[in-house]
Amino acid sequence: MRYSRSFAAPLAACLLALGMAAPASAQQQGGATDEVVETHGAWDIRCTPEREVCVMHQVGQGPGGNDVLEVRIRKLDGVTTESGQPIPAAIQIATPLGVLLQQGVRLKIDGGETRGLPFQICVQGGCLVRSALPSPVVEAMKAGRVATMTVSSPQQGEIPVEISLSGFIRSFSELNP
Repeated sequence: MRYSRSFAAPLAACLLALGMAAPASAQQQGGATDEVVETHGAWDIRCTPEREVCVMHQVGQGPGGNDVLEVRIRKLDGVTTESGQPIPAAIQIATPLGVLLQQGVRLKIDGGETRGLPFQICVQGGCLVRSALPSPVVEAMKAGRVATMTVSSPQQGEIPVEISLSGFIRSFSELNP
């Protein structure tokens, strides 16, 4: 998918504002810490102390109960594709090191289509996916029950991680762009 210039700058600012340049804690990054201000279903809403930036947040666990990935979603305003389709949100997914980069993260909402989300960077604390969430994906998440995010590891093969969509609608509606 190609994005217009109107997409690039706001998404870059949005992703920077997501607060996770790496999966390390905000203190390790030298940035401000975020705090949970509300919880709706399985989603926390985390904001900077001044509440200038808020994101939806959830940690996904693998089959053994270990934390496998961290998901942050931020609402966007006025961002469109080249064809003028709105892009209402951006997602950031952080995984530990040791994942197969070529596979990226595969996202499937309930029984729907699987979408590939490529990794952008790996740093000392882990690997990151940063991607736009077009309207059809956001609408599917609003209507869905579970988003399965699958990563692959050379040691463990495919690792499906279920992210509950319980509370997604309310959390998303309370975010400010």
